[in-house]
Amino acid sequence: MSSTDVSLPGAVGGTLSTFPRADGTNQAAYNGIPLYYWANDKEPGDTTGQNVGGVWFVVAPGTPFGAAPAPAASPVANAGTPAAAGEVDVTLAEFTVQVTETTFTVGVAYTFTATNAGGFTHEMVLEKAGDNDQPLELNGSATEIEGLAPSASGSLTVTFTEPGNYQLACHVMTHYPMGMALTIHVVA
Repeated sequence: MSSTDVSLPGAVGGTLSTFPRADGTNQAAYNGIPLYYWANDKEPGDTTGQNVGGVWFVVAPGTPFGAAPAPAASPVANAGTPAAAGEVDVTLAEFTVQVTETTFTVGVAYTFTATNAGGFTHEMVLEKAGDNDQPLELNGSATEIEGLAPSASGSLTVTFTEPGNYQLACHVMTHYPMGMALTIHVVA
């Protein structure tokens, strides 16, 4: 699949895109969220993957985007509103990244505090959307927090220099190709 092969129906807002997976294939994403199917669904209309492991949430066939049940804790607060300078909480768990803000402003300092709420070691890498373990070089150092053991936290302060789409991702083992990335937006 190439990025030119994907499109949304006219009545559906948002962005459909693709990004390269570690195995060399392309992964489809809706508004930066990887799209998957559940292999155990055998019949049309099956949605047995809903809430598997408290991580995976599916949309039943015919359900409009955005109408799927949300996880118990909302992963995004103030989405679409540029965050003021200050603290940004990032929660990492198996194959999910949750953040308290998704839109940021160029030239404003933000401190990202990543907490590993999962059972495996994770990392938080800030990079251009679609990159694969290519942390940005900002403020004189790489924008990553590596080796977060379960229950551990780490922080980094970032001042974005360019608008664009970025991602917070975990590249430990196969976490990234399994969908452990979240797109954030930086505006001028």
